[in-house]
Amino acid sequence: MNIKDAALQVMRIVNGGDVSTENSYVLVDFEDAVKQAASFIVKRDFWGDSNKTGETEINYTYLEIFEDVPVLYNEKRDCYYCEPPVDVINMPQDYGYYYVGQNQNLTDPFSRTQLGTIGFYTNLPDDVSSFLVTNKTIQFVNIDSAIKTVVLGLIPSVPSVIGDDDLVEIIQLVKERFLKGKGVQDKTTNQNASE
Repeated sequence: MNIKDAALQVMRIVNGGDVSTENSYVLVDFEDAVKQAASFIVKRDFWGDSNKTGETEINYTYLEIFEDVPVLYNEKRDCYYCEPPVDVINMPQDYGYYYVGQNQNLTDPFSRTQLGTIGFYTNLPDDVSSFLVTNKTIQFVNIDSAIKTVVLGLIPSVPSVIGDDDLVEIIQLVKERFLKGKGVQDKTTNQNASE
């Protein structure tokens, strides 16, 4: 489901089924809340999985692939880099940048590195490239200057779709937020309280 449809669904619930009800909230408020709830769930699940298993798995529902991203050159710093086409979710060790590489089939990623280990990669053979994330750009280390475009697998900070497995929880989180803001109790979950 896309963000707007999920937001519209929550808006109907909060307004008691009437989308045109006059209140202080508009559809964009619900869209922003749905995006925030989705980001929260992606991060929470990442941390939960990595704490339980030690593995760093992501929910592939939120992974977006961008092909033919131009490789740029900064003469002043003598480095190659690219600019991600979306803002990327803030994850530990930059795991929001899930795949960075040259191959369209996503089987040969560049190695991930950190600022303190760049020197290691510059001394490796020419066919071993790496990347590091620097303030909204991806800088390449030891990249072949003949490479003009790269493929990126990113988790955007604003997802374009909501995973089916997460939809119910996201709607519940957003609904509770807006009902609390209106000072109204959620009657949909407490219908049998008086029985």
